This record gives sequence, C-alpha cells and structure tokens, in this order.
Amino acid sequence: MEKPYIFGFSVMTAAYNRAIVVSKRLKMLYPESIVCIGGVHASAIPDDVLKNEHIDIVVRGEGELILPNLYRCIKNGGSLAGIENISYRQNGKIVHNNKTSFIDDLDSLPPFPYHRYTSKKYDLGFVVSSRGCPYGCIFCSNRVTTGMKYRYRSAISIVDDLEVLYHRHGKTFILFMDDNFLVNKKRIYALIAEIRQRGLDTKMTFSFQARGDNADYELFKDLYNSGFQSVFFGMETASNRIMKLIKKGETVEQCIGAVRMAKGLGFHVSAAFIYGFPTETHSDRIRCAKLSKNLEIDMVRFNNATPYPGTELYQIAEKEGALNIQDNYKNFITVST
Repeated sequence: MEKPYIFGFSVMTAAYNRAIVVSKRLKMLYPESIVCIGGVHASAIPDDVLKNEHIDIVVRGEGELILPNLYRCIKNGGSLAGIENISYRQNGKIVHNNKTSFIDDLDSLPPFPYHRYTSKKYDLGFVVSSRGCPYGCIFCSNRVTTGMKYRYRSAISIVDDLEVLYHRHGKTFILFMDDNFLVNKKRIYALIAEIRQRGLDTKMTFSFQARGDNADYELFKDLYNSGFQSVFFGMETASNRIMKLIKKGETVEQCIGAVRMAKGLGFHVSAAFIYGFPTETHSDRIRCAKLSKNLEIDMVRFNNATPYPGTELYQIAEKEGALNIQDNYKNFITVST
C-alpha cells in the first residue's frame, strides 16, 4: 500500500483504552503513519483524545461522507482545513473544523460490505435500518454521533440486505441493531410488506429493540406473523420516580403492558434494567429483579449505570464530584450481568 499508511479506530468508551494501546503500537511500527480515531467516545471529547500525541485526527459524528475526502487529502498531501467534522493539532493548538449536519438520506450510502468479512468468526446476522432516537435518556451516548433526528432506510434497501444475508451467507436469524426500531410505524409496515413480498417471512426470523410506549397489539401481531419473533425492551427500572429522573419518557406500567402483550403473542422477550442511577436504593434494585421474575421475561440483563462522555449522566457525576476516571477510561468497561 502507498504511504503514508492510515489507521482508523471507531471506538465506544469501553474500547477506548485498548484502541490507545494498539494505535500507539502502530505509530511506533510506522512513525510516518496517520492515526485517526472516531466513534461516539472521540466525538464527545475530541480534545481529550488529542492529548495523546500519537493520535493525529479525530473524526466527529457520522464518518461515511468524511472519510473518503480525508483519505484523499492525506494521500495527496492537502490541507486538513477543508475537511469538515474533524479535529486535529496545528502549531501546537487543537483545531475543530466546522461540523456538518447528519446524513439525511441513508439510502445514499453504499450497502454494508458483508462480503469483506470472510472469516467464519464474524457473525454477520445483523442489520441497521435506522439512525437516531428522538428521546432524551440521560444515560445514552449514541446521540453524540447519530443525533436525535430519526432517519431510516427504505424497505427495499433493508430487504436487499436480508436477501444477501440469507442467500449468500446462509443467515436465517437477523438482529436489527437499531437504537429504537418502532419510532415510525408507517415505515415498519412498509418493511413488513417487502419482507412478505419476497417470501422471507417464512425463511427468516428477526429480533428488534423497542420501547414499551411504542408497542401496540395490532403492530406486534403483524410483526410476529412476518418473522419478528424476538423483542428486547429497555425497561431500565421498576420505579416511576427513577423513570422521570432518567428522562425515559415512559412509565413502568407501559413497559409491563408491553412485555405481557408481547409474551401473549408468543414473542421471546428480553429486557434490561440499569442499576446505580442517582437516588436509587437497594429496594429499587430488588423490585427490578422481582418484576423480571413475575413477568417471566425470557432473558434479563442488569446493567451498571455508567456515565459515558456526552451524556447528561456524565455531567451529573462531574457536577457532584462523583466522576472516577482511570487512565483512558479503562474502568468504564463494566457493562452488565
């Protein structure tokens, strides 16, 4: 490959320390290379990332439209000043170029290159059909890169991916990795129709993530009859007091109703609770465990509230003097049980 080599890392907070270790090693092996870091962690705190002298560039936000221009600029020895959404050092000072808006037309992006992942170790059974979430939960850092504006791909584009995964890769179970699958019900019905038209409703099964307040019986029945037979709810807590504190925008009762309705239709139901929110008590946690048992949820995860950069929870922890950051956030890897 032509020099200078370009190494890119897309990292969430839990992987940040490892990315620093690996990228530092690469810079030692190839001193003239350019090391770029993007993803939610770097987008939230680019100045902090650029304190690492071996990191040359931070790509902020959605990178698909930025990276080709950045690549050509580096290879041709051009000026970084014209590349939007990046941060870098110039004459010893950190420069933040202007940030463009989010990508509105997701169909304008090329299809995911499943064919590039030839190793059997990769699990290719996933699809991302939308970006963004219009809700303001204080613990979620995803909006740093995707924003709160909800955008989604066309039904044809999504089902094209499903056909590739079924016919070329032999995948029969697909996980939709959208942050919030059911925000727009009109697009869900268009997706269902396309899946049925191509006969994939009888060949594949699908899993998705939803909020309790977005679930209704008719929609879930149609989803189930179209192959969507597994659902994950972020229930977070069994306390309405904490629901309000974390700005979830729904109630415990709505989540309970959604779980019972989904179970009644035959769905495999997974759920997650988060322990360690401000003001939470031991009895609040016990109620979560008891509720998951009483609802007979098929799989339950109990997450630890982690104040990721870019979240309101981070700001609260910082304000209260409760933010404990070890080197490169290496103690932010505690996720779930």
